[in-house]
Amino acid sequence: MKIKLIDSIKNLRKDTIRKIVLLIAVIVFACVWIFYECSKSEDVNDALTDVKIVDNEVKQVELYMYTVETLNPLIATDENMVYINKLMYSSLFDFDENLTPVGDLAESYGFGGDTLTIKLKSATFSDGVQVDAEDIEFTVNAIKRIGTTSPYYTKASKIKSVSGSGTEVKIKFEDENDMSLSYLSFPIVASHKYDSARDFAKAIKNYKPLGSGMYVCSSYEAGKEMLLDINDSYYGTKPESTVRINVVKKDSSLSKLVETSNITVLYDKSLMRKTSVTKKDIQIHDIIGNQVEFVGFNSNNSFLSNANVRKAIIYGIDSNDILEECYYGSAVSSDSIYYPEYLGTEKVKGYSFDVEKAAKLLKDEGLKDRNDDGIIDSEDGASFSVKILVDETNRERTDAAERIAESLSNLGIDATVDKKSTEAYMAALKSGNYDIYVGGMSTDESMDFRSLLKTGGENNYTGYSNTELDNKLDEFMSGKTPEETATILDEIKKILKEDNYYYCIGYQTCGILESPVFQGEIKSTFSNPYRGIETWYCVYEKREADDNDVETPPSENGN
Repeated sequence: MKIKLIDSIKNLRKDTIRKIVLLIAVIVFACVWIFYECSKSEDVNDALTDVKIVDNEVKQVELYMYTVETLNPLIATDENMVYINKLMYSSLFDFDENLTPVGDLAESYGFGGDTLTIKLKSATFSDGVQVDAEDIEFTVNAIKRIGTTSPYYTKASKIKSVSGSGTEVKIKFEDENDMSLSYLSFPIVASHKYDSARDFAKAIKNYKPLGSGMYVCSSYEAGKEMLLDINDSYYGTKPESTVRINVVKKDSSLSKLVETSNITVLYDKSLMRKTSVTKKDIQIHDIIGNQVEFVGFNSNNSFLSNANVRKAIIYGIDSNDILEECYYGSAVSSDSIYYPEYLGTEKVKGYSFDVEKAAKLLKDEGLKDRNDDGIIDSEDGASFSVKILVDETNRERTDAAERIAESLSNLGIDATVDKKSTEAYMAALKSGNYDIYVGGMSTDESMDFRSLLKTGGENNYTGYSNTELDNKLDEFMSGKTPEETATILDEIKKILKEDNYYYCIGYQTCGILESPVFQGEIKSTFSNPYRGIETWYCVYEKREADDNDVETPPSENGN
């Protein structure tokens, strides 16, 4: 009896399932039929087909910022805020694509001893007040008053005093060998809004931006957005678009915001930036950054004190392979430790990868394997053995050191990599307890490498000393026109190539990521990623009715 009851329940369930399936099938069929019949209706068909996608040009650029403590341009240290301030504030000098100083507010200039005389352009702040010598003096004094916490203190500290009136400005430097035009690239602020530089230095919470740049801040809502309008009184080329700067959290995925066009253009310094982008229509423009990577040779090493031996080692290093594999293709070669084509200078022919030349140079210096142990030896029987020092916390340099060691081993040099913690690495450099080291440093637009190259320089751990070079390095920074400076740089690069105590692996690159809607020309540099923004705008897709099928009214002749 129980078995029959169970069978009856099972049959009932099967019957119910069949009915449900049949009902679903009927509903689906009915929906398909209704859609088919409706689609034959002229009105519905027109609604579905008479739509076209057109370009919708929007004159607004979307950027980003993090929440900041202040909008005071002489105090704000957030890197992206520094770049944004370049949109609202002018400086005495700016830089072109080769980092050559060019006049911004400065219309003309001339050096005399330790003093630079500048004639200002006719420019006004966005409130209509003329920019004059008093504003330049006020700005320099305000930076000094703020002190080392200002991102511009290092530059302003080179200036002893500012004087002048109207459009004539006289800038006196502390040292005749330290008066580069590149130091005069800081935001010029309005003096007429504050009683003193001290008061300006205290303006933190309630500071309202006021500059003479191409944009003026029209509104700012903390934690949400800043809106920049075109400055109608701007003396230069006016931009095409306004700017909205969205305040984002520091843990936001910025590349995703670019993909969704919530950020129009993104400056990304990550070496792995290409792996963070998933959409195919995101363009990435590589620009040369300010991080130089190099190899240094210890002048106290008996083998490495020989210039031809250093040259042989350089010939034996495949820098292109290192840049591609160790720096993920996010670095470029340079003919010297100076920025590639800095000031528009021509390249000095370097030492390209050539194992045969390397081997010949070593042989010519009397180095060969005298005891068949695979290691080349000097004439007195000393084996050529080197340790390559590297900071173990820097993956790219550690990988580069490994590749260099392998290359040197192929030349018969007993090369090992000495990986140390940052603290131990620096201690070894300062004590000279190494043979070769892989290192690097960040630069600014001045390209002042005296700390690295000059005799006794703070960062000259190689012990390199060349009196002629010392003089040229001072002359390079001693108040010259860009043309004169470029000539001196050519001479410096020739000396460095001849002595080769440093070998430049390359310069890391940064990326400018374009959103799918971006239009315009990218002119970015590492210190001004928004350079060229005056040409930027956005084009979005827009759906609208297609009027091409509208019946043409008959002509007067009835045709």
